[in-house]
Amino acid sequence: RNKECFELLGWSAEWRYWFGKERDAARRLLGHSLALYGTGGYYDFEQNYKGKQGEFYGGGLDYTYAVALGKRGRLNMEFTVGVGYIHANSRKYEVLSDGGPLFKKDGEILFDYVGPTKAAISLVIPIRKREGRK
Repeated sequence: RNKECFELLGWSAEWRYWFGKERDAARRLLGHSLALYGTGGYYDFEQNYKGKQGEFYGGGLDYTYAVALGKRGRLNMEFTVGVGYIHANSRKYEVLSDGGPLFKKDGEILFDYVGPTKAAISLVIPIRKREGRK
């Protein structure tokens, strides 16, 4: 029974600048950074045989702070917040039975949003080139 469904397909790309003078390979991606990012995708949310589907795109600016976990730095933790713009179009629909066809309602609704768009806490495994063995 698909009385309640959720589908979200999205992409994101960013350009990130890391602050600081630390150029040691083991510590290069730690500390403070700023990024410009773009995002977009498709969504379809349904509950009780009524739903909304549409596409979205946007972009913004985010701030990240990264710290190494442990002395060897084989795992990092990043804390990210971002603000930006999202544009979405939405179409309402109804489904009369499980697996039945969609019946569109009320045309298309456009939505624009400016404000917080991103919040994340991430565990990161740095991929580093090994130094030659002696």
